[in-house]
Amino acid sequence: MESGVIDKLSALHVPVLFVDYEIDPAKDTAPSIDLLGKVLNRESQAKAFTDYYRQQLQSIRQKTATITPKANVFVEALAGNSDACCFTHGHSGWGGLVEAVGANNIGSQLLPGASGFVSLEKIISMKPDAWIMTGSKRGNSQVLPLGYAVKPEAVKAQAQTLLARPGVSQIPAVQEKRAYGVYHHFYNHPWNIVGMEYLAKDIYPQAFGDLNPDETYHYIVRHFTDLPDQPFVFSWQQSE
Repeated sequence: MESGVIDKLSALHVPVLFVDYEIDPAKDTAPSIDLLGKVLNRESQAKAFTDYYRQQLQSIRQKTATITPKANVFVEALAGNSDACCFTHGHSGWGGLVEAVGANNIGSQLLPGASGFVSLEKIISMKPDAWIMTGSKRGNSQVLPLGYAVKPEAVKAQAQTLLARPGVSQIPAVQEKRAYGVYHHFYNHPWNIVGMEYLAKDIYPQAFGDLNPDETYHYIVRHFTDLPDQPFVFSWQQSE
């Protein structure tokens, strides 16, 4: 690395480990957890999680492999966090998760790098089949407040405010009530499989009508962690 940190750690005989949940999330997440399990001497626990992860991902891919044509999707990452619209991800982050569930990520077609802004006019011209806003509860009250200790009414109210922004109401997906909200922090987390399930259900509702991402999250918390299993609101859909 340019800072020389790796060389300095190597000189001190400090092992360095690289993991990835964001650059190529569907490909790298499970191997990263397997690697962590090995170096932390928790291989059986890591394998239990990655077996489940791979099973859930394979279930999604088996269904989307036969879907044609592929849906065109735009993800507005942290919708409302900026006065400008619309910030999105390319092939990594949310873009990688969209592509992992068998859809075309519009941001990947337009951005030269990992993330950036795309004009509303360009998005409208590309006629996305689904418009997905990510968000999390934070100091900025304009962002979709998804997460723990959240009231669905507050999420719905802010989602409607975001959809009422100038130009957003002209997006074909919004006009067809195909706008959705997803908890932002799945994009760079080992539990991104939950984010992929929300995406699959939103993008291809007929194929994934029985999929329950909320229950997947509860299952992960109960079976692979010692965390309390508390109520949350991680998603929103315009048709509700």
